[in-house]
Amino acid sequence: MSNKERLVQVAGMMPEEQVSAALLMLYGLLHEQAEAEDDAFCVALNDAFLENPDKGELIDFEDACKMLGVQLS
Repeated sequence: MSNKERLVQVAGMMPEEQVSAALLMLYGLLHEQAEAEDDAFCVALNDAFLENPDKGELIDFEDACKMLGVQLS
């Protein structure tokens, strides 16, 4: 029997309130995994930028808005 089948079997033995709580925990695990993957992607993107010799010069957000003709209120 696979772990998924065991999970369904155990859920069948639980009252609805416990199944709801278990589902919330499982969704939390999925969300945590997605966040970790997103964080790793962002770190890799930042590292690639910092290592790029052609990254150019950084400017302030306000200066970039002025250059583009965008008014901040």
